[in-house]
Amino acid sequence: MTNHEETQKPSTDNCGGGLSSRDADREEAEKKLASSQYSLFGGETDREKVRKKLARIHYDSEPGITEIFAIRGEPDDEARPDEPIKLLEVNEDTIAAGIMPLGFDPSPTTGMLFPSVIVEVTPEEMERIQRQELPLPCGWTVGELLPRSEPSEPECV
Repeated sequence: MTNHEETQKPSTDNCGGGLSSRDADREEAEKKLASSQYSLFGGETDREKVRKKLARIHYDSEPGITEIFAIRGEPDDEARPDEPIKLLEVNEDTIAAGIMPLGFDPSPTTGMLFPSVIVEVTPEEMERIQRQELPLPCGWTVGELLPRSEPSEPECV
């Protein structure tokens, strides 16, 4: 047994036979971490919900973003569980650099269980994409516009 494994076991050298105060403190800290580790994405497993949440987070954190679109791949690729969530972000504060996909691994500590790819373009580059003068990588197409926020529920009249 390693030292790490030993520190995870309850201590029986105190009168109550329960956890020592040091072990209790560690256990409390681990509970807090576990409850907060999914605070951003909640460990959500629905790709479309995560796609929309990721877009909302990016809208909130980057004031220059005017639009975010889903990027869709080939249907067979999109059905694979390891296929990244892909976003096309139109940002008036970025510089024109062409299509440069930026990949990110899943982040279990934030509850983001999917890999992701972000493509950031200027408004002018977006116009070129729409005119098919600036192509996305092979098999990728511009999908639907993702909302800045959740639509509010209709008010009762």
